[in-house]
Amino acid sequence: MKIFPPKTLAEQAANIEEAAARWALLRTNGRLSQTQSAELEHWIARSDQHAEAFADAARALELVKVHAGSQHIVSMRADALAERGERLSHGVKLGVGALLAATLALAVFGASQPGLRDLARQALSAVAPQTAEYQTGVGERATISLPDGSVATLDTQSEFRVDYTIGERGVRLLRGQALFEVAKHRNIPFRVYANGQRITAVGTKFNVRLLDRGLKLTLVEGRVRVDRASPTLPGAITPTTELAAGEVLEAHNGAAATVRMTDTSRDISWPSGLLIFQDETLDTAVTEMNRYATVPIRIDGRFGGQYRVSGVFKTGDPERFARAMTEVFPLSLTHGSSGEPVLVQRP
Repeated sequence: MKIFPPKTLAEQAANIEEAAARWALLRTNGRLSQTQSAELEHWIARSDQHAEAFADAARALELVKVHAGSQHIVSMRADALAERGERLSHGVKLGVGALLAATLALAVFGASQPGLRDLARQALSAVAPQTAEYQTGVGERATISLPDGSVATLDTQSEFRVDYTIGERGVRLLRGQALFEVAKHRNIPFRVYANGQRITAVGTKFNVRLLDRGLKLTLVEGRVRVDRASPTLPGAITPTTELAAGEVLEAHNGAAATVRMTDTSRDISWPSGLLIFQDETLDTAVTEMNRYATVPIRIDGRFGGQYRVSGVFKTGDPERFARAMTEVFPLSLTHGSSGEPVLVQRP
């Protein structure tokens, strides 16, 4: 049997501080379950020490977020990222509470002790901006788990950049299309930037597709707010539209956005490898199918606007789609010099 000596008052205080910091981080990140929320309330009620420690930790997190753009924070964050490897793992052993306290003291009050500065750098490395870029090729799809637990599914020939900071869970859609399933977070907004529009959402599922100088946003669940850049105040953001589930917004060339109800299943069928067409022209349907095809379909002639396509089709199989078109329209299927399917009109 092992006998452990009683903890000193200093050790007890450090344990309370660390527990308070961990509770504060969980609450700030929106990760408290109903059971954990009850546990937190019970822990706070156990003593004045617990209540004070939790209040201090919550204030520390809030102040670090508020002062994220200050020279101290920016400089320290850069240093922290450079030292992120071994030093970060050592920082975890030192205790989250101590790191938060050090960060707060240094960032807000400019403390200069070497030990305090070292602790603060390690703390900041844990909350430093998280950036990454993802892209897909022709016919590819990718599902990406984001740092906060949100999930993004990237369509064929698409690209986005993750740019998470203390104050914002930011994603920039650079090309193509993506479906977002957003983890709930009360304090830090989730935002997607796309072709001059800013989409803000909490606990929401929505699809964003870039258009030529515009975008199409389909809201599947929850609510989102869409802002656009102000034409009179460069860099300013002007609130414009709120969407409810089942609505789609389209914005083109800086014109006023339009909102309508839609069948969302059509716009989010692509992650399962399917495209749903409802009374689309053959030209439009072929263009969509070709986004997923390494050997694209070609229409030989100007008849593509005459025929309307409805149905469910599998992506990545242009040959099968082209053959199906010959069964419903007066078309024939041939092949070009590169083996591509070619639709021609029958005489």
